[in-house]
Amino acid sequence: MDGEPPAQPGEHEGRASPEALREGIRAGIVGALNEEERRTSTLVRRLAAAGAAGIAASVALTLVFAGKTDHAMHLAICGAVWAGLLVECFAFALLRVRTPRIPLGQAAVLGLVGLGLASIVAVLCPDPHTWHWWNSTTLGAATCSMGGDLGSALCFGLCSALFLGFGATLVVTWRGGRLGRPGPSAMVLTLLLTPAVILQASDSSVAVMALWGAGTAVGAHLGVGGGLALASALRRAT
Repeated sequence: MDGEPPAQPGEHEGRASPEALREGIRAGIVGALNEEERRTSTLVRRLAAAGAAGIAASVALTLVFAGKTDHAMHLAICGAVWAGLLVECFAFALLRVRTPRIPLGQAAVLGLVGLGLASIVAVLCPDPHTWHWWNSTTLGAATCSMGGDLGSALCFGLCSALFLGFGATLVVTWRGGRLGRPGPSAMVLTLLLTPAVILQASDSSVAVMALWGAGTAVGAHLGVGGGLALASALRRAT
């Protein structure tokens, strides 16, 4: 009528009724809420796992690296520092935290792997103080005779961290991790190894402890950088 074309059969069949629209909207909202609840539950579980793993690992590491030291303050400080660092690292690793430039999750994984390798070396070392064992080796005795305790501590920190950084980098990249620049990963590894240095050098002078830590920082950067260079070369070759 009045010039309007008559409705064709099936014209209204493709249009959803108001009831169907309301039901679709309601289902979408419920689905979104359920998905958010699942994500929150997963986040809470991973954070709880990170906390438990960090505390347990800090206790185990303190026992492994304490050696025969009886410095209660060193034990307390290193255990507390390790607990905080490890909880953060496990959280970053489990939640795969990253920024546009820095893959924090992968850097945390590398630090944890390097610390794990250091724990294995400490357990297998015949002397509870790894630096004392180092001084009994040919290279350690040579550095000690040339540079004294300070030179020996610096060289030991550099060599040990270079090995740990290099090995941890190869493990992470072999598992498909993308680390980017070596700086952040080397920094995480250095931070995680620092309490071990303090515990192992607790019976030595502050200068020995400081040079051991400095060698560790340099060695970690060289090791991670060398591991990344080798991993890149292997990828290009294949």
